[in-house]
Amino acid sequence: MLIKLIKVGLAAGCLAALTTGCVEKSARISPSSAPLTPECSLPASKLASEAFREARKTLSNQECRYQFEPIFNSLLQISSGDPDPVNKDRFSDLVGWARNDGIISTVQAKEMFTRYFHHNYVSLPDDYQACAYCTQLNRIKADLRDELRQKELGLGKVAMDKAGITKARTDYKSIEIVLSATCRACGGSEI
Repeated sequence: MLIKLIKVGLAAGCLAALTTGCVEKSARISPSSAPLTPECSLPASKLASEAFREARKTLSNQECRYQFEPIFNSLLQISSGDPDPVNKDRFSDLVGWARNDGIISTVQAKEMFTRYFHHNYVSLPDDYQACAYCTQLNRIKADLRDELRQKELGLGKVAMDKAGITKARTDYKSIEIVLSATCRACGGSEI
């Protein structure tokens, strides 16, 4: 019985010491000494003009620059709910600013803008060798379909560029025909 009392006493003492230690330790942390983390939030405004201002403010913080792609995607969604031909210029300005500020590379800037706001396709293989890509034709066509959907969002919904989206759709059909015909001519099927 005495041993039980000693064990209970030791357990209670240890528990009190641990609890007191935790209280004292947390009491020593003051708000001024707590580590600060930057506010790297996505734009909250439903108005494109305000959302772009919020995005630049966030991306101006060195510790938030890794958020460029999620912020870009958020701006696409916000702008699709606030369509305006000027949105294309807003995206061009944002991408140019991010490139000049070293947030993204020149290649990334060109690819991002072209993918959404130009009729040219960046999904096509860079090294065009007529028959070499035929084994990857299904993947290339899937990538082109995805990019057409991105152009429908950017050119169509966000920028309301009817001529631009019409040209992108026409180019898509032409590219698809040429790719299939080339692979048939190379002696393979279009897979």
